[in-house]
Amino acid sequence: MSNSSDISDNLPVLMLNDNGVIHECNQACEKLFGYLSGEILWKHISTLLPQLAGIALMTGTQINPRLHFLAHIGHHFEVVGLGGIHFASLLFINEVESMGQHYLRLIICPT
Repeated sequence: MSNSSDISDNLPVLMLNDNGVIHECNQACEKLFGYLSGEILWKHISTLLPQLAGIALMTGTQINPRLHFLAHIGHHFEVVGLGGIHFASLLFINEVESMGQHYLRLIICPT
């Protein structure tokens, strides 16, 4: 699975499965969070975005409507980087399909 060419390499992008487990992390994410991709792959997204703990990211085959709404209106999400550094960020969420699998793409934009 590779990032779509329409997403710039300088934007932090995470690919998650339906359960919120991180499957892919680009270099911009490594830079933003201070982790190497190998340190966060296969961890739950709540490791980096604590507000997503206990929230179903998907309802059936759709992005959770509440989460989609919050991202759409520009809600600031708390992000935690290496060493416990906290900062606010906007999220952009969409669903993508790759090789018959569904993933969530999170684009993180620090504010």
